[in-house]
Amino acid sequence: MSAFRRDSSPTLDRSKAPPTMFRNGEQFNKIHHMPLMGQAFVEVSHVETPSCFWTRPYNHITNQLILEEPSSAKLRPLQYGSLAELKNRYCMGPLESRTRQDDGGNEVPQRRYGRARIIRLDDHLRRALIIYIDQGVMEWVPPECLAIMPPEFYYHPWQVIYCSLGGVYPVNDMFAADRYWTMEQVECFREIVREFSYFRVSLIRSTKAHHDYAVPYIVELAGFNELKEADSDVDMATLFATRCVETVEQNALFNSYMAEEISPPRDQNMPYRVASFPENWETELVDEGGMEMASDDQYKKWEYDPAIKEFQIPHIDLAYLKKNGYFNADGTVNCQVMGCYVQGPYEFYGIPLRRREVVVGEADDEPGNTISMREATIINLTERKNLAELLDAFYKVKSNRIQIVPNTLDVWLRSGKPVYAIVSCSGMERRKKHGTYQRAEIISKDSHDTYRVRFLDAGGILPQVHHTEVFQISAKHCSIYAMSMQLCWHGVRDHDPKKKDFSPDCIKAFKNEFYTDGPIKLRLIDTPRREKDINNTNILPYAMWNVMYCSHIFLDPSLTKEVDLRKVLQYNNRPMPGRLATSPTAPLPLELSQA
Repeated sequence: MSAFRRDSSPTLDRSKAPPTMFRNGEQFNKIHHMPLMGQAFVEVSHVETPSCFWTRPYNHITNQLILEEPSSAKLRPLQYGSLAELKNRYCMGPLESRTRQDDGGNEVPQRRYGRARIIRLDDHLRRALIIYIDQGVMEWVPPECLAIMPPEFYYHPWQVIYCSLGGVYPVNDMFAADRYWTMEQVECFREIVREFSYFRVSLIRSTKAHHDYAVPYIVELAGFNELKEADSDVDMATLFATRCVETVEQNALFNSYMAEEISPPRDQNMPYRVASFPENWETELVDEGGMEMASDDQYKKWEYDPAIKEFQIPHIDLAYLKKNGYFNADGTVNCQVMGCYVQGPYEFYGIPLRRREVVVGEADDEPGNTISMREATIINLTERKNLAELLDAFYKVKSNRIQIVPNTLDVWLRSGKPVYAIVSCSGMERRKKHGTYQRAEIISKDSHDTYRVRFLDAGGILPQVHHTEVFQISAKHCSIYAMSMQLCWHGVRDHDPKKKDFSPDCIKAFKNEFYTDGPIKLRLIDTPRREKDINNTNILPYAMWNVMYCSHIFLDPSLTKEVDLRKVLQYNNRPMPGRLATSPTAPLPLELSQA
């Protein structure tokens, strides 16, 4: 066995170096690939042989690119005339089914369709060879089971990267033209890959660059199981050569890439999931405006009540940060600031990055091992990814989405307790990174039954969300701390003392100098907890409840010479319209108690 020899990209023009970038989209039948430029932190999604395996960036969005029941998108069969018209078409192909619980609590199959491309055709058996572009799996299927890809799916690149292990080769066939991997060697490599949870893939630079994605990247692959082992990972080529010491040789001058023709389909019974187009595909009911229609039973009384403690989501405070190992030795906290949600000095959002391990039963003044910044970032990504998958899996089931009765919401908002909910982000840009169903707090309600909501795990406030996109939250999803902190820079104001907020020039200067590409250090203030103001529906963001204040902002030293943002924005040579001024009572007077 070796790698499969696929046809080159139909849009690749070898006469141009570098090649022309084609537009992506349904009308162009084009989806871009993710190039591997150096190193990447990945997971191995599928292994054919050491010559042919597929890796996927760890923070991939594959789950958002799968249609599964119940789906908001209608599944439509692929339209074509002759079989030859299907060559190189993108489509949706049937993935392995999962199980889910129906309204009665019974386990039922959950059919799933993933993005695919048709790369070969067999006229005799009427079969199409498809490759799932987010999983790396190839399969011969009847064309009748394929579906049309939703137009928005064309704008996300292939989630998998085609790789071949460098520096190893079969001993007996080192110089043979028809080298191949035996089944024993392939299974040994697969077993090694299964032993590790995380991988680092590094591109081996070739003397001949190519832009043909049908040819794999020759790479070094290293694996590790614990995040703290990222700096002491295990080289896969060395381990593979050691396990197969008599049949596999390790030499940097050779690589494992060997290509062979793809096997034709066999005349056999197809699995049930690909035998025909799925009937009775369960979809959501939507009205002509695209909003989900609410049936009478969706307004049934659920258990949610903001007055009950189990339905209150805890927010991050200084005690939580100290207990869970977030503070640096200098008393600051590292945060990943969400650049797309930065509104100004008085409203931005950050997710804290853990700095030390937490040992159960250990005294607070005896910190655990220090966590590297890269490891802290990985932990952060993992926690957010796991939460997004947890929420999506639960609220994709139609019976778990219970809409909020507008009159009942009025009572809840007047109770003085924060009201939490689940917001469907299926039509929003934030869905791509943070999942379709996200936890949020309902701040207020207007006369048109649209809600102002604040997102708890990614940050940001939306002034108007239609009530049909907001659902009651289950108590089991309220025990998880809000992952994002709404932040306010205390002690600064606009240079004009008459302004309560900042001028557009000042906000522009803040955004230009506030480099969020790297971790930000914040000196946080122990802000007294404020009660919800039930009479102020237009409350300013910094005056809201559950806002964390900071007194100093320090930027990543690798991005700027001066790390103290206060000094940068108060610099004497800065033009007056963009300069900050200091004020101990701006934006609100506080009894400051710095961490």
